[in-house]
Amino acid sequence: MREELFAHKDRQAARLKEEREKLRQTRENEETAMAASLDDKDIDFVASTRVKMSQKEILQMYVGNWADLDLKQRRKVMGYVQAQRSKHAKEIFLKELSALGRRMNQQKESIVEGSRVKGRKDPLKLKLEAITQ
Repeated sequence: MREELFAHKDRQAARLKEEREKLRQTRENEETAMAASLDDKDIDFVASTRVKMSQKEILQMYVGNWADLDLKQRRKVMGYVQAQRSKHAKEIFLKELSALGRRMNQQKESIVEGSRVKGRKDPLKLKLEAITQ
């Protein structure tokens, strides 16, 4: 049983490392929509969300003495951890949205010629597939 638990932890760590490497490669690639301003903490967070982790594993990542907590304490700590994780996810989303907006702003083929507002862009003409791929 102990060997199975350690094997599971090793597989989980290998999947997490693989996701981190994928994200670092996409960050270095300029053609992706991912914001270049994502730092290593952001990449670690995104990788941990892409790898399906249980609440126990998430608690182990953030709390050193997680085994000493009783159920009520675990629930409170887990609520705090999830609140912090959701704030971090929101920051990452806003960074990626900002990068996507900058990319859309640079597109010249989406400008409406007959508009009263000079340089107004028609969102229906934007080619999001070209931006995100």
